[in-house]
Amino acid sequence: MSKTIPLIVCAAMSALLAGCATSVSYDDGQRVYNEKLSRAKNLADPFGYKDLRDVKAPDGMSITSDGSLLLDTAGWAANFHAAAGSGLLPGTSNWGSALGWGLGISLLSSAFAPTPITEKDAAFGYVPLSKASTLIEARNLFAKQWTEAMASTLRELYPNAEIETDYADYKKTMLVGAFYVGAVSIKDESIGCFGYKGEDAKRPREDHCTASIAVFTQKEVLTTPPSYFGGNSEQSYRVASSSIYTSSGQKNAVDWTKVMAASVKYLPGHTVVYVAPHKTEDGKKTPPVVLEKDRINFFVKPTVQNK
Repeated sequence: MSKTIPLIVCAAMSALLAGCATSVSYDDGQRVYNEKLSRAKNLADPFGYKDLRDVKAPDGMSITSDGSLLLDTAGWAANFHAAAGSGLLPGTSNWGSALGWGLGISLLSSAFAPTPITEKDAAFGYVPLSKASTLIEARNLFAKQWTEAMASTLRELYPNAEIETDYADYKKTMLVGAFYVGAVSIKDESIGCFGYKGEDAKRPREDHCTASIAVFTQKEVLTTPPSYFGGNSEQSYRVASSSIYTSSGQKNAVDWTKVMAASVKYLPGHTVVYVAPHKTEDGKKTPPVVLEKDRINFFVKPTVQNK
């Protein structure tokens, strides 16, 4: 095993232990799509994000009937990667205006009230029985699929960097439950991202550019994903408890919010990523979003349908 996992897990464990007194109850039942709510809220509510509220879209902004912005995401994702390839990503202020991300920056500046849960990036969804025969297999596969999606994204966005992945299985202890970790890291000293081998392993966490996901072993829940998730509906393990941790390198070399937004191109079906608000270079906050394969969803009130 490389040193990627031990270093990133130390940081993840610190965050976990700091919030270990917090408990979350999840709705394991089948849900019907609520047309009065945004798609983002329909996706996030059953997984413990009920504190997030839909807000009115800024004047003059075009939204879809379900409240999502930029929902033509096949084209949006293609534009994102084209912009990334042209040098707009990372580290440029015109990234948002080029892709329309700036349209959502003003959302929830006052309506969104952070909580210990909604301040954290996370992933959740379903793993079909055809791909995993046990809960542990489903847990591990969920982590690997997210990590591989991130690695594919990074290889495209950072073609000159070394992209490494690693995995580790952690057993239950007195302080924390069992969980499986997948991590992806960037090594490119020219942008302030150092590796984990040799002397570089002694560098502080701030010198590494790593994203990891910790998927916890939870109560086994077999269910059929709601139809609005898309794809084939079959009996699946419900993965409701996972946390995403990131380190951005020297001088915040990597904007993981943008990287996760770009990863929609590679996310597997029935997987949802919640990206919490993060500060931008100018001190503002990005709005919370829900990512799924080929879609980016904002918490925006749906338009009223005339019938």
